[in-house]
Amino acid sequence: MKKIGLFLSLLFFYAVTAFAQNDVKVRFGGQVGFNMSKWAGDYETLYGTSFRMGGNLGGLAEIQVNQKRSIQPELMLSMEGTKTDGGSIKFFEKAHKVDPEVPVYKVDLPESVSAMYIKVPIWVLYSFNVGPGRLSPGLGVYVAWAFTGKAGDGDEGTFS
Repeated sequence: MKKIGLFLSLLFFYAVTAFAQNDVKVRFGGQVGFNMSKWAGDYETLYGTSFRMGGNLGGLAEIQVNQKRSIQPELMLSMEGTKTDGGSIKFFEKAHKVDPEVPVYKVDLPESVSAMYIKVPIWVLYSFNVGPGRLSPGLGVYVAWAFTGKAGDGDEGTFS
């Protein structure tokens, strides 16, 4: 966590230095995209998952520091999620076999689960000319907040 804080601090001072120069060029742009997401890990093990289609929408600003370097902050709204195998899952089934007094709970699974995220990536780009165009590979970090979600049965909730 300390490394991320240090990186963001250096990036902030790098951006302030960029604004202090007279020949700074700023370009703005938009993004619209399509994505396919699948939740893995424990969720996949318990429920069985497959890909779900989603999309994203956002904007960006490329702040040129010099001829070769620039910083590109973005703000994106992204819809992601997963499809499940459906069916149901039983809780405490093994305990019920040992002690019949323990109740078994059956939960029906939704066929799809979705979440809406706000993502804020910050890229540091290095540009160089390639033929008639330019190539700008970069490194960066991003922060994402899941702010709402929906299960296939229509239940909607807020993440905290």
